[in-house]
Amino acid sequence: MTRLGVALALSLTINGAASAQMGADYVALGSSFAAGPDVGRRDPASPALCGRSLDNYPHLLAARRSLTLEDRTCSGAKTADITDNHQFGLAPQIEAVGRSTRLITITIGGNDVSYLGDLAAASCRNTGGVNCPGSSAATLETRFEALQTALHGLLASLRERAPNARIVLVDYVTIAPSAGLCADRAPLNAEDMAWARDRAERLRRLTADAAKATGALLVRASEVTAGHDVCSASPWVNG
Repeated sequence: MTRLGVALALSLTINGAASAQMGADYVALGSSFAAGPDVGRRDPASPALCGRSLDNYPHLLAARRSLTLEDRTCSGAKTADITDNHQFGLAPQIEAVGRSTRLITITIGGNDVSYLGDLAAASCRNTGGVNCPGSSAATLETRFEALQTALHGLLASLRERAPNARIVLVDYVTIAPSAGLCADRAPLNAEDMAWARDRAERLRRLTADAAKATGALLVRASEVTAGHDVCSASPWVNG
């Protein structure tokens, strides 16, 4: 359901802004929250470690808008894996973007600031695990500063490669509830959950600021999925 809601939000955003040409090239970039590992049908063309799904929001949006899709999303990706790094031996994701590209969507940044990694570390500690290191406050500040610079650089590079493309930033779906705990689904204490909400809010603000500063469009998946956090009666995030 999350992937459908995000796809619909993307479709409405593109309609309202200036529609991408039918049949135009669409390149999807980003990490697992775009790739959709374990969401519906696995994409047989996906590298195993990327975990792309045929039911992720890029595929649903492409089908809804009758667009050709080049899906380069990959689980675990950081911003540098889009621009420079050869994640899992693959070419940088940005190499799929060219002058003929008409639409680009991006969900990125969570891995740059160890969003899920630190959630996993907290869960590890709260279930009796050992050697469950998390990020220090100082480390996080450094990572957020680096992410801001890297994201602006990525958007500038995309505009240079595809000057006529619509560039759409999609922020992260809501994971943590606005209040309360659910130890059976997320073994986090009150301090950990507050930290998770703060991390998510900083990512939302950073993504929105980058979109505004660079003229990219913004889809707030965080708002589309509000009320469907891991502790809700109808969670759209699991595991």
